[in-house]
Amino acid sequence: MAKNLLQILLLVNIFSVASADEDWIAFTLGEKIEASMDIFDLEVKTESKEGSGQYLNVDMYDGDGENAGQFFVFFDYSFGGPDDGKLKYGIKNCLEETWNTFEPELSKEKVPERIWRFSLSKADGDVRFVIYDDENEALNILMSETCDDGGWEAVWKREITHIEFPDRFSAAEVYRFREKEPESEEENGGEKGCEDTNTCYSSTSALSAGAELILGAFLAGNALA
Repeated sequence: MAKNLLQILLLVNIFSVASADEDWIAFTLGEKIEASMDIFDLEVKTESKEGSGQYLNVDMYDGDGENAGQFFVFFDYSFGGPDDGKLKYGIKNCLEETWNTFEPELSKEKVPERIWRFSLSKADGDVRFVIYDDENEALNILMSETCDDGGWEAVWKREITHIEFPDRFSAAEVYRFREKEPESEEENGGEKGCEDTNTCYSSTSALSAGAELILGAFLAGNALA
């Protein structure tokens, strides 16, 4: 019962942040945030230029406080080398290489503000990790085919209950959660939904209207049991 109640409260908490235009949430670096990337995607707004040396770093934890995955976007320093100044990514406990250049290279022509979306999906004993840069797919990997760290499964298959923006040279400004989109036709044999961002948020917002009712019904049912 306690586990089920925790899951319901987690859903209510996440539903409460869903809307199309004004749901960005400020945070304190180094503090754990109750959330689940197993249920929702994470969006983070950054205001940093390539070459700044800043990081967008997210750590994830399970209910016991154990590491459930870490990933980074690095606005690399510009020292004149062939890969300097490029946007790079890292996936700890998966890729042994610390920094990897996005392929194809992400645009440098954008204004400093960018919105990143990070999506995790777990099915059939595997984990898919996708990064979007302003709605453009920047990375899409299946960990069983990509990870060269032999211990990836022990970390990335854990149930995520909290995230944290570590107290490092952070590029993250604000964050919010977003309803997961159905997988593409190529991935699950169906049609891709939520093509319109506002539609996705509207769906999540509609769910939030009944979140308290769900919690009330759950509590009432257990009181009568």
